[in-house]
Amino acid sequence: MLTCVVGTSTALTYWGFGVAVHAMEESFGQFHRVHCTSAAEMYEQWRRRGDHCVLFTTDYLEESVCELLRESGAPIVALTDTAEVAIKTAAKLRMLSCFDAIRVSSLYISSLAEALNHDATTVFSADARNMRVADFVPQFLSALNLSDPEIAARVLRRVIPSDAQRESLTVEEALDATQSGGDPDDVIANWSIAEFDCYKQIASDYQKILDRSPVQEIVWPAAILYSAAPGFRTDKPLDLLGPARLLVWGPYMHLTRGYWTASMEFEVVGNLSPNSVIADVLVGGEFAGLGEFDLPERGVYTWRLAFEVTEVAKPVEVRLTLEKAAIEGAFFLRQVRLQPIANASRSLVEPSLRAQRSNLAS
Repeated sequence: MLTCVVGTSTALTYWGFGVAVHAMEESFGQFHRVHCTSAAEMYEQWRRRGDHCVLFTTDYLEESVCELLRESGAPIVALTDTAEVAIKTAAKLRMLSCFDAIRVSSLYISSLAEALNHDATTVFSADARNMRVADFVPQFLSALNLSDPEIAARVLRRVIPSDAQRESLTVEEALDATQSGGDPDDVIANWSIAEFDCYKQIASDYQKILDRSPVQEIVWPAAILYSAAPGFRTDKPLDLLGPARLLVWGPYMHLTRGYWTASMEFEVVGNLSPNSVIADVLVGGEFAGLGEFDLPERGVYTWRLAFEVTEVAKPVEVRLTLEKAAIEGAFFLRQVRLQPIANASRSLVEPSLRAQRSNLAS
């Protein structure tokens, strides 16, 4: 027998893992737990299971592991805190900067997408925090196909030893009592306004994955990209004066598997001498889309390229390169937009010779 519990890298999921452990112990006595993030680790731990039932837990699902779980027919229970909580928790527990926490969270959240949309998956969202533990435990065990009322009662007594609290304690209160490492909200005080705005935008877009809602668009604000320009700031234009070079690149974020288009919106002023730029998309460091076009004298423009993501673990990078040395002009990056393409043909994702350009303003 195989039982699976997955979820976001947050306190709700870690607490849920503990509840699942209690449930397996009360149901089977001895059992074998497999906790891993890769197929190689899973196979190694699986070999040691003997004849015991297996509890599989993880907060990151490699594609091959997800496929194995789906094909097994085993019940899958997912605990999904909000994307905001996931990012703050990554920053707090891993001691990451705001942008690095966003990047890590984009990987972990995207990796859960296929499991969340699997027919055999039962999802407990962040709303579960508002449930009484006495209500959560039997529903959780039922989703694991361990719905014996007596077992549920014993698990509840292990989760909440206090008779006085057993009927009233909420999941949120249980998390507060067991959570270590401090409040994830503390990290926000260290973030700049630009970082906070970026966090809110990206968390809102990646929340669609956790909500199992269709993703129409993901926006990567300019602040999360890189530039070699000294003192680069997204609220100020970048001086084009200088040699041919990379103007902006990044952000090394992760997307769900499938076909996507990337578009970068930017403004140019004072580019009086002819020049051109190369736009490209790299997935895992390999070219997935490429285009070249003339740089206008002034205006707001967008390049657009199609590409494919075959592995969530491979980070996505968009770049804009100035092809020739410039003697004047300024460049202002606005944002990068990612949109999924449904039912894309192979010809649509072949690297294009010339990026599509649309004049949005004169």
